Amino acid sequence: MGKHKTADRLRNALLRHITKSFDRTDWINLGLEAGMVDEIEKHDRLLRSLSWNDDDYAEHAVKFGGKALDKLGLHRSPGSNVVSAEVLAKIEKSFRTSYWLEAEEPELYNELYQAQGAVDATAGLEKVAQRLNIQEVDDHSRRIREGLINDPHQAIGQAKDLLETVCKEILGLHGNDKAARAKDLPELIKDVKAHLKLEVSATPGGDHRVRIYGALTQITTAVAELRNLGLGTGHGVARGPKADAILAELVVTSVAGVCHFLLATFEDELVESGQTTYQL
Repeated sequence: MGKHKTADRLRNALLRHITKSFDRTDWINLGLEAGMVDEIEKHDRLLRSLSWNDDDYAEHAVKFGGKALDKLGLHRSPGSNVVSAEVLAKIEKSFRTSYWLEAEEPELYNELYQAQGAVDATAGLEKVAQRLNIQEVDDHSRRIREGLINDPHQAIGQAKDLLETVCKEILGLHGNDKAARAKDLPELIKDVKAHLKLEVSATPGGDHRVRIYGALTQITTAVAELRNLGLGTGHGVARGPKADAILAELVVTSVAGVCHFLLATFEDELVESGQTTYQL
């Protein structure tokens, strides 16, 4: 399907989602975002037909859902039918589309989020993590994609959390016990490099490899410091600096590359030692 149909397809997917999945709280939240909460609460049939599972609920849901989408900027139009980053950010905030659209409408999901540079950044990493059965990587990736669309601070904060998760998985620091919480990120990456034997290389180009591996520490330290400065979520900061989308994308692509390399190296180590990755 052509990209010129993207907005209409998203609109139809959202209306199906509203009709199938919305509860009273979802309707109130949507009303608040779209500036029509009074209209929704005072209508004599919408919420009543939802509560009683009446046959006319779908009709009212499509009517009010369509009106809300118009107010959020997702219009049905015979003209240009491309979803802008600004509109997608509003839709993401109101509907959490990155959580359910990936499963229900994968082609549309890829068109929307890949067009905004939010899918490719973590795609390779996610494949390795799935083979290693590390569910948390998928969770961080979803939050990173959301952040790249509408919240650079979230993207940077989640990138730092992703690095910590990958390091702890490699080191076997599972759960939330004292050992898992004791080390900060620079310490974790140092231990991971030692565990994966990245400090010394006898292979061709060994000295150059070690120099490149040294950049892993620099990236990790810089990301941790950005987060500590208030450019990423995770620390309460008053009147702190503002992160921009370009910085967030650089941080995410750098961190995703580091995590992909570390997990792929870890996977190779498991295979060489005769372990099955799904037994972690």
